[in-house]
Amino acid sequence: AANISAAKMQYGTDVEGALTDVAVTPVASPISKALTELTAGTKYYYRLVLTCEEADVIGEWHDFTTLSAE
Repeated sequence: AANISAAKMQYGTDVEGALTDVAVTPVASPISKALTELTAGTKYYYRLVLTCEEADVIGEWHDFTTLSAE
């Protein structure tokens, strides 16, 4: 198993656009992170980036849509 020294989540509304990095601590399994200040009714993309001894491991993109404001 790789020695993971840090983890962060990258997210944004466009995988080609500006991304926000959020550190995930502690680094444990399963990894979870609460996000705040998201826009209602918006699709977001996210992925994990793990820092290991050898190199960074970049996860696949996933997405979610926030609930609409009513």
